[in-house]
Amino acid sequence: MNFSESYINIHTHHKAKDENVIAVVDLSSQENPDFLSERYVSYGIHPWHLTEENTDLKLHRLQTALQSAIFAIGEVGLDKLQGAEIISQEKVFQEVILLSEQYQKSLIIHCVKAWEQLLAARKMSRTNLPWIVHGFHGSKELARQLLEHGLFLSFGESLLRNISLQSTFSSVPLNKIFLETDDADMSIEDVYICAAKVKNISLEGLKQTVAENFITVFNLK
Repeated sequence: MNFSESYINIHTHHKAKDENVIAVVDLSSQENPDFLSERYVSYGIHPWHLTEENTDLKLHRLQTALQSAIFAIGEVGLDKLQGAEIISQEKVFQEVILLSEQYQKSLIIHCVKAWEQLLAARKMSRTNLPWIVHGFHGSKELARQLLEHGLFLSFGESLLRNISLQSTFSSVPLNKIFLETDDADMSIEDVYICAAKVKNISLEGLKQTVAENFITVFNLK
């Protein structure tokens, strides 16, 4: 498949329905995911599903999954509004970072109101592996901080209706963006059309750029 001719959906919970879509399907919520059913799958430890009791089991399942053909680790991350205590989340996230280094897999990040902790973890890890913050809808200043630490930002459904987010998106360099649908029942093409309009570039030009980012982040050359 020619990446530059495809719509790349960097994070979704639904399988692609169109041949011109490359979807990185998140299987984290499945008890017994079929990693071979899709070429591009991610698997992680979502902070919403993390408890004090299931930490070891979740880490074991992730390590087992990494021995299969998973494409990326995710969703993983930190959330101060849901899930286990943030200290417990941070400990698990540190373990996940170590696994990502061991298996050389990029992270697809879920982060809610824990940006300070996320950046601290990034600094402490000293990793060069790309991290992608999915579903980003923060400010220009927050975007700038994340970009300074080498993170990529993925934008989804909110981009179509949030004027402030469109302003943030316009300030993010093209070589640092991805697009997604997450769990929304919508077409990734609609996100691309909106993104191209905000960036004032052609749809084909945007597809080419996102494809280049995809190739770079996942070392597909």
